[in-house]
Amino acid sequence: MTGIKKSVTSISSMRETIKLICFPAIFCCLVAVAAHSQSIPSLVGQWNTLKNKAGYQSMHSTVDMLNNLSTKYIYDNPDSGLYYSNIALALAQKQQYTAGQVRAMNNIGKGYYVRGSYDSSLVISDKALKLSETIQDSLDMGVAICNIGLVYLGHEEFEKAIKQFTKALAIETSIKDSLQMAKNLFDLGICYDETRDLPKAVDFLSAAIAIDPSTEDHHITAMAYNRLGKTEFHGKNYAKGIEYYQKVLNYHVYSDKWETSFACQGLAEIYYALGQYVSAVLYAKKAFEAAKDMNAKWDAEQALVILAKSQAAAGDFTNAYHYQVLDQIYKDSLYAEAKQQVENYFKLQAKEAANAALEKENKLIQEKVRLTLILNIIISAFAVTLIIAIVLLLRNYRAKLKLNSELVVKNESISRLNHMKDQLFSVVSHDLRGPMSSLEQTLQFVNENELTDEQQKFLLESLGKQLTVSNQMLNNLLTWAITQRKGIAAEIHKVEPDIILQEILAVFELIADKKNIGILYNGTDGVPLLADENQFRIIVQNLLNNAIKFTPKGGNISIYFTQIKNSVSIHIKDTGVGMTQEKQEKLFKSFGAAITSYGTAKEKGTGIGLMIVKEFVDQNNGILSVTSEVDKGTTFSVSFPLAE
Repeated sequence: MTGIKKSVTSISSMRETIKLICFPAIFCCLVAVAAHSQSIPSLVGQWNTLKNKAGYQSMHSTVDMLNNLSTKYIYDNPDSGLYYSNIALALAQKQQYTAGQVRAMNNIGKGYYVRGSYDSSLVISDKALKLSETIQDSLDMGVAICNIGLVYLGHEEFEKAIKQFTKALAIETSIKDSLQMAKNLFDLGICYDETRDLPKAVDFLSAAIAIDPSTEDHHITAMAYNRLGKTEFHGKNYAKGIEYYQKVLNYHVYSDKWETSFACQGLAEIYYALGQYVSAVLYAKKAFEAAKDMNAKWDAEQALVILAKSQAAAGDFTNAYHYQVLDQIYKDSLYAEAKQQVENYFKLQAKEAANAALEKENKLIQEKVRLTLILNIIISAFAVTLIIAIVLLLRNYRAKLKLNSELVVKNESISRLNHMKDQLFSVVSHDLRGPMSSLEQTLQFVNENELTDEQQKFLLESLGKQLTVSNQMLNNLLTWAITQRKGIAAEIHKVEPDIILQEILAVFELIADKKNIGILYNGTDGVPLLADENQFRIIVQNLLNNAIKFTPKGGNISIYFTQIKNSVSIHIKDTGVGMTQEKQEKLFKSFGAAITSYGTAKEKGTGIGLMIVKEFVDQNNGILSVTSEVDKGTTFSVSFPLAE
């Protein structure tokens, strides 16, 4: 929180700063560039006309028009925005038009951010910042810094994000660019909302709304109303939150699919919290359709989560299961992109370490040169100063040893990260090869019509089982990779386990029925516990999935709670194959070949699910234990603190 305190020392001082920013900005922004007021069809028509004329590729105005067109598309159709900004970048590079290159790079960075490709956005935004510094382009320097702040915001590194947005705000204030100032105020509002400093969030978002009308852009107003709705939701002021979201949907001056999706998802969350599940389903569907149309996979996946929950809460388990399956498809797609981002992250870490080592080496060389010069002067003037020179050399030598030790530690850290990456990719490549090969062969047989109906049904059922297990494995791998990459901090609060168990069982009972496994659940009689709700859900899902996997057909699974003094324990007991003592000792410590075993229906696992369970139990101040006997079954027990 140090960065937050430094950036804004108090609410009152912040308001005075905002006043100083707003008034000159509103005055200076009355003059707008004509291209910004043009519509998308108008700009597309100009482009189609222009590209049929000779010499258009050598004109700076062509690059400027393509950049304007890209800006118009970013929040409605990021793929089209990226398409035109990449054309603009190629032409600007050919023309050696540096200002055009910088703006195209900044638009590409925004497009990647909207699509959720944060690391790609970071790389291109960093290049844009360095290039804008060479031509002293303050406007695009501020935009690039803002884009970098958005990447930190996407990675939930809020202190770093606040520093970037504050730096960008200072630059844009100095050149009196109202549009970028409004955007930076809005982004600071998001940061304070995410850190739950709600009064500051409201002040920054309100300041952004105050500036925005003078920019003739009006996008910031829509975004700020959306975020104010989210802020009021976090403060449980649901009526106020609904009011802000409805302002976005009724804001005819400006609208786009991204803001529509955000507002509808926000309304769905509020109505779900209020128990109005029919309204929650309605708005969640609208949010999903808007996000799907603009290929914003992350927003679409978030809308599907609340949609499935709302359908389940409304008792429509068929549609709940349908949307949960669709949500899994989006998760798989996001996983593929996240896998690439994980790889990029490791590369960035290695690059940063190499740059840091090079910088330290240069400093050491400069220090040596300085000390040598001083030493020569001293030796030529006074022999006695030789002693001082020796002392300086010793100090330099010790500093060098210290720096070398730090470099060794850094290199070891990089090696561990690379080893972790290799393990992860090894497990993924090994355990996905089988299901993918089966899928390819099955489709080939089906296409060639060489199978009887009975054979075809058998192969498709087997393939379905493999894909279900592979989905669970990918979810666990991704969750584990994120915990190892930046960590997941538990947000512990009062949790009603009955509600969560009913939602989980609504899905898992369908899976258990396929193996003819009975699930007996005894509720908690409303006894609450202290835990992170999402992590508690993941713990139960993994343990219940394991129980189903290792219980034969016709077996039983019992889920029940016990209470002792100040703790509540959940027990998941199965009549499955059990484990040897040797295997029990390896649980929660390793994954892959060392712990992998097949389920009773040949389901394949990696062991990462249990490692995630162990890590989340520890973060929630819980206690995890297991008792098992070969051929008699296994019982996993997890204890949580009792909520008062």
